[in-house]
Amino acid sequence: MKKIYLGLALLTSLETSAFVLLNPKYELQDPDTAKVKISREGCEANGISNSKIEAGIQWAIEFWNDVPESRLKLKYGGVSSASLTDSRIPQNEIIVGCGSLPSINILGATQHDRDNGSARVKMNEAVYTGSYNENNFIGTMTHEIGHGIGLYHSNDPASIMTYREHGWVDLPSYISQDDMDGVIYLYPNEKSAEGFMGSCSSFAGDETADFSFIIEALLSFLSVIGVSFILRKLLPFN
Repeated sequence: MKKIYLGLALLTSLETSAFVLLNPKYELQDPDTAKVKISREGCEANGISNSKIEAGIQWAIEFWNDVPESRLKLKYGGVSSASLTDSRIPQNEIIVGCGSLPSINILGATQHDRDNGSARVKMNEAVYTGSYNENNFIGTMTHEIGHGIGLYHSNDPASIMTYREHGWVDLPSYISQDDMDGVIYLYPNEKSAEGFMGSCSSFAGDETADFSFIIEALLSFLSVIGVSFILRKLLPFN
């Protein structure tokens, strides 16, 4: 009977806080050479110099590049020729600047140019104009660049992609396993991550849709099948 209980325990502990991808059709055009740049307008009109944005970008780059099993190697690229208001973002760029967002409760937002494998990060000027907080600004930017890479929100409180309560203040001290798993899934380094299987629980929609319940239902169904199989093998059914 111990074998049965062990099987049941394993099959009923499948709920995880796996990373979520923003959209299966989006990724950076080339993770080996992708550049994070300051948008043409930057945030100088909001009192935040380009050097402060650069410092934030450099921190975010170091954070997201800290996954040796991934091909992702973001680079700082200076000031982009593109503006946040341009209809297209240059290929393989994530640009960062300040602009207007619908609510003061939104610290930043990211929009993708799927065809070019690029993204724009807009920091909320209503939040940061006249009240710049370095760690908050950098933490928000790093979160948004995570969206630019292709990640959605995580249920893991250790992840910088989380919207749940967390133990770190503004800036995490290390990249979480959840974040690393997402980066490896999107941009695996085949030489370092041979045999790695992604643990992604779902794909999110363009903005707010979250289909994780579909995967959870599938896991529950598979659990039932697994339990039935174990019982048939271990119990003397006629």
